Amino acid sequence: AFAPPRRGAIHLINSDFITVQDLTIRGADIGVWVDGGSDDTIIQRNTITAGWGVLALAELNGTRMQRTSILSNDISLNPLSDMLPSNPRHWFIWKTFRYDSATFIDGARTNIVLYESGAGTIVDGNTIHDGFAGILFFSAVPGSTAIHQQAVVSNNTIFNLSSTGMSIWPGQGLRAYRNRLTNVQSGFRFGH
Repeated sequence: AFAPPRRGAIHLINSDFITVQDLTIRGADIGVWVDGGSDDTIIQRNTITAGWGVLALAELNGTRMQRTSILSNDISLNPLSDMLPSNPRHWFIWKTFRYDSATFIDGARTNIVLYESGAGTIVDGNTIHDGFAGILFFSAVPGSTAIHQQAVVSNNTIFNLSSTGMSIWPGQGLRAYRNRLTNVQSGFRFGH
């Protein structure tokens, strides 16, 4: 796949009821981007090897996406270097992926990112491995109750990451359970 910087190989804008399923996506800056105004999307059973795996971020249309489902995908950065925290070159690798080669946001290259998503997001049954960071639910608005409402993050297997396994800025009713994290720099972070 090819996508210019800051665009997805599959990039949904104002696209409701779209399913992205059973694909192999390799080599793009962002594998699948669910952009603003895209409700009721399903991303499932894909193999995604990209700088960023699945990104749900309302950039081109500022309307939050509602009811995004990210299910049973295999997502990795597939780096040339070992991303284990025990690697003797860990901090060199961490800095390279975080700052030196930043192409988007802060360069953190997270496998699944939900930035100020709307209600009803489900992230379930994904395998996330050999990359920088795992799952990030994020908000720039401390204490906001309008984001990540009733989201579910469950049954994900996350391993061999140079940074955080899961980082959750919780919304009202968000539930995270039965996730397995192995060989990550830091396991679980809560924001705000």
